[in-house]
Amino acid sequence: MGLTYSKDELFRLIIMVNGDGLLFLNLHALGYHLDHYANQTVGLASDPEGGWRITTIALDGEGRGQVYVKDSVHVREALANPWLGFIN
Repeated sequence: MGLTYSKDELFRLIIMVNGDGLLFLNLHALGYHLDHYANQTVGLASDPEGGWRITTIALDGEGRGQVYVKDSVHVREALANPWLGFIN
């Protein structure tokens, strides 16, 4: 997607993902620990049908700093199914 944020920046920034037009608010900065992998961060994205989605944003794993959306689940679904692992 052409974004080149470092891991540290991902934990601090609000990220606009090119092409998708989704605004991600990084929950890590708010004190949430929702992901256990150093090369991923979890944020909120507005859902076109209403509400919010919890979305895992991951680096490409090859050190280039490319960002992609790995997983996405609606907040309602995550709250109803904590076994999904998005909320601990």
